[in-house]
Amino acid sequence: MQNSKLRITELDFDKIKTNIVDFMKQQSEFSDYDFDGAGLSVLTDVLAYNTHYMSYYLNMVANEMFLDSVSQRSSAVSISKHLGYVTQSTTGAEATVTLTCATTESSDDSPASITIPQYTKFTIKLDDVSYIFYTLKSYTATTDDTGANRTYTAKNVKLKQGKQGTIDFVVNQIGFEEKYIIPVEKLDTSTLVVKVKQSASSGTYDLWTLYENVTNLTSTSKNYFLQEVEDGKYEIYFGDGVLGAKLSQGNVITVEYLTSEGASANGAGNPIADSDLFKIATPLSYTRPNAGTTGTVTPTTTTTSAATGGAVAETIDSIKYNAPKAFKTQDRAVTVEDYKSIVINKYTNASSVSAWGGEDNDPPDYGKVYIAIRPTTGLTLTDVSKNDVKTILDKYKVLAITPVIVDPDYTFVIVDSTVSYNSTNSLIPPETIRENVTTTIRDYNNSSLNKFGSVFRYSQLVGLIDDTNEPIRSNVTKVKLKKRIKPTLKKTQGWSGKDALKYGSAIVKGTVTSDEFTVCNNISYVGNVIITDDSKGVLNLTSGGSVIFANIGTVDYTTGKITITGLAVDVIKGGTDYVYITADVDEADVKPVARQVITIQDADITVTMVEDVT
Repeated sequence: MQNSKLRITELDFDKIKTNIVDFMKQQSEFSDYDFDGAGLSVLTDVLAYNTHYMSYYLNMVANEMFLDSVSQRSSAVSISKHLGYVTQSTTGAEATVTLTCATTESSDDSPASITIPQYTKFTIKLDDVSYIFYTLKSYTATTDDTGANRTYTAKNVKLKQGKQGTIDFVVNQIGFEEKYIIPVEKLDTSTLVVKVKQSASSGTYDLWTLYENVTNLTSTSKNYFLQEVEDGKYEIYFGDGVLGAKLSQGNVITVEYLTSEGASANGAGNPIADSDLFKIATPLSYTRPNAGTTGTVTPTTTTTSAATGGAVAETIDSIKYNAPKAFKTQDRAVTVEDYKSIVINKYTNASSVSAWGGEDNDPPDYGKVYIAIRPTTGLTLTDVSKNDVKTILDKYKVLAITPVIVDPDYTFVIVDSTVSYNSTNSLIPPETIRENVTTTIRDYNNSSLNKFGSVFRYSQLVGLIDDTNEPIRSNVTKVKLKKRIKPTLKKTQGWSGKDALKYGSAIVKGTVTSDEFTVCNNISYVGNVIITDDSKGVLNLTSGGSVIFANIGTVDYTTGKITITGLAVDVIKGGTDYVYITADVDEADVKPVARQVITIQDADITVTMVEDVT
């Protein structure tokens, strides 16, 4: 026997086969064999394939052992458990409504209030698809009326999309290791209600809450634990008598929950979308105090905020990003990064979060941390949603620090692209090219903008437009920027200091313009006006080129900063809540400052097709 060593460093199939053949040629037993012959060639192929398969398999197994290299969601879920991270489940959209009930009772038989019970069912259609929403707690409709035929109102009633379900478990084993899988898909874990009673014959339950903070966990704490298991399902388990209270054999666990359709119900209740109104499924009952009988009433609903926050289960990329950050926070909010991580992990309607200390605010505001949230749906959070975020943060924040939830400062990019194309030998019609270019601009916004810290790169967008379809020869794309103000109608206001409009680029003189509106600045003019600049840094209210009201603000052309003072808006044309102020800019690239988010709205995209006949 000559050389018995086999080279094993290569993982490529051809190199593996070559190494096997070279090894066998060096053995005296195979000195007369033709390794290119059919028989031995098949054998060496099989050996090489087997080695290659094993190498590939082991490499994949090794990759699935580390969070940054996993390719299987199940692996990411498993590793994140060791970091104490609970993956986000499918989340149902949440809407806020006001309920109004009108009774026809006499004053003696009119109830003091009407209760909207937990799990009151509502229905609604969005895009011809029916959805079910529920109240997750009870609400009370009250009245200020004292006579007959009273009207009752319940404000800020939260509705959660989903289908209700209940399952019971009986404790058969005593110990920490007994776990209970909730055997449903698309479970919304935020809706879980876990109750425990002593036995099947017991008539009363104890409510158990989800474990969130180890500092509050004792041997008697009625907390349950939650984690994702196989196939995207979730399981609950309980304490061992040291970390959390311990269950006893024969205890009955009742789990109430909603399964959700995720993001598909977002927009329900929005009059702009193809949506109708929320309708209660069954009338509400109340007791007539004098007669002692039961009456019913069907309330009407008014949407306070349309359904938002619906989302699919957390993706593998999201788990890779969030799990280490959640572990780093250690269930407390100390640094601004802790606040960002907790909001992202605990509040499902946050697509991007920015946080900064009050000392870095303009002006400084010590003892506070500011958090700006770009919601998944819509541009800003409602006041109700902001309070929900504050409630979440109160569980983790340092005692002396007050979190303040603020809206993002949006800079809107107006894109006007003229696309030259050659139709020769092209099967793509120009209208299709136009639609594809529009999609390209939308995709650029979704992938590169629309979040804190993202920079608008003009050359990048122009290149993407050119590469959209082969017939495109070139494009001339112009951009403008616009900001918005939300005036309180009929009230004199200003936007200066930290509230000044910052465009993030130098403004071209004489290009400032705005939406139309009427004013009540103690002038006799009653027509619509717009905001314009005089090319000298002064803002005026004008109509048809004539100054109607002078000097309502200033423009710093170099820094791209607009300050508005003493403006009293009466009515905004179109009945919108915002006045948009547009300006041309010197620099095509736009860099965000502070809490700015740069975004492109669909309505601000214009694509014009021009055939290149040269």
